[in-house]
Amino acid sequence: MNYEERNTWVSLVTGILVVGYFLGKVLAMNENGEFAGVDGLTVWARTVLWMIPVSIVLTIVLTILVNIAAGIAEKDHDPDFTSDERDKRFSGRGMIAAMVVSSIGLLAALGHLALGGDAFLAFNVILFTFAAASLSSDVLKLFFYRRGY
Repeated sequence: MNYEERNTWVSLVTGILVVGYFLGKVLAMNENGEFAGVDGLTVWARTVLWMIPVSIVLTIVLTILVNIAAGIAEKDHDPDFTSDERDKRFSGRGMIAAMVVSSIGLLAALGHLALGGDAFLAFNVILFTFAAASLSSDVLKLFFYRRGY
């Protein structure tokens, strides 16, 4: 498994962990009525803003640990961290998938708002659409890595 594929696995696992944790947290806070009232979206935004640094730190830590473990397991004293043409193509295809998923979700949220829908739901749709976009990108890249070309 090359460097880019390992990093894609780390990104996928990190995304699932962070989104799963914050989905549970947002649902629990919603059940407790913490998003009700005038400051509901402010509380939601403060909660969601924690996803960014948590995700970044977790991705960095897991990437370092996984690559150290891979280096030890492979006993490779000169690891290769380069990206070849195949890695770039897979990354581009993953980016296209992410753009399609995020565009559909954003349009769905805007349509919901245009029809007089709730802003809280629209923001959650946008948030989890972006998460789904990242996950779909990683899954597609892994599909191409496993397929072999």
